[in-house]
Amino acid sequence: MPPKALRKPKIPKIPWNDDLTWQFLSQCELPANYKILFGKKDTTKNTSGDTKVSVFKRIALALLPDLYALDASTIANRLKGQLERLTKTYRKHATWLRQTGEGVGEGENSQDSDRAEEQLSYYISGEGPNAQTPANAVNLWEEIEKEFKPPVNLNHVPTLPLAPSLL
Repeated sequence: MPPKALRKPKIPKIPWNDDLTWQFLSQCELPANYKILFGKKDTTKNTSGDTKVSVFKRIALALLPDLYALDASTIANRLKGQLERLTKTYRKHATWLRQTGEGVGEGENSQDSDRAEEQLSYYISGEGPNAQTPANAVNLWEEIEKEFKPPVNLNHVPTLPLAPSLL
């Protein structure tokens, strides 16, 4: 066992709550961070040369300076894991809202389908269902709210199309 002076300090868990999660997502959405974490929005611009690790360290310093001071790399890895969990959960729920349930049409295959041209009859905005949202869509949204933490207040998320076959 190494002497006490050489041991790394124990890094406490990140105290995730709604506020910290939204602050984290806001940091990820900053243009300089977004470009590295999710890819360039404008593909004609050159890359910055930053790495994902450096972006997570920058976010850690901004949000969790005390933990960052203990071990920047460990905190950056934890932030990376949190973003991966949030992204995976969001994609699962976004896919659930977008599913058509109609399968592949005659003469089509899944590789030829152009999802960008998919026409859906209903939409749920980032604020959630409204008075015109059909009951089945509201039920889907409520199920997602039960499962997805932080609470589903998707103001920062693009509008989610809802397939009419789910209604």
